[in-house]
Amino acid sequence: MPKWAGEFVSYEDWVSKATKRLTVASSLVTGAQVPAICVDAFGRRCTCGGDFMRARDEGAYPVRYFFECEEPEEEVATLQAALTWFGEHRNLELDFDGKVYGDDDEPDLWRVTEKTGSINDREWDTIAHGETPAAAIIAAYKRKNP
Repeated sequence: MPKWAGEFVSYEDWVSKATKRLTVASSLVTGAQVPAICVDAFGRRCTCGGDFMRARDEGAYPVRYFFECEEPEEEVATLQAALTWFGEHRNLELDFDGKVYGDDDEPDLWRVTEKTGSINDREWDTIAHGETPAAAIIAAYKRKNP
């Protein structure tokens, strides 16, 4: 039985609040948004506006929703391997690559850099970016370990 995250009591409630309520969950591993699963009072999935209108017309409100938040085992294993790899390489750094003036269209991203060169001639090469620290580390791990 799913753990319900909330419900819409009417079609109008869904229209006015769906965007805010259904976009709050994200994967801890990848940072990607986790889609909500909506089910009407008759147990039917509601995946588009037509489904919510049908629920309204047939008296199938409230429509409840939950998030499938269990991370797939493969993603967890990849994250564990990437974190171990990152910890073993002292020449790698994780930092936040924020916006520079005039780059308002560019998203803020995390980045993994690799220190190269001698102590007097240090350089940092960007290996990978990600929307979350975990996503950046996984991207760097996959790039260095194809």
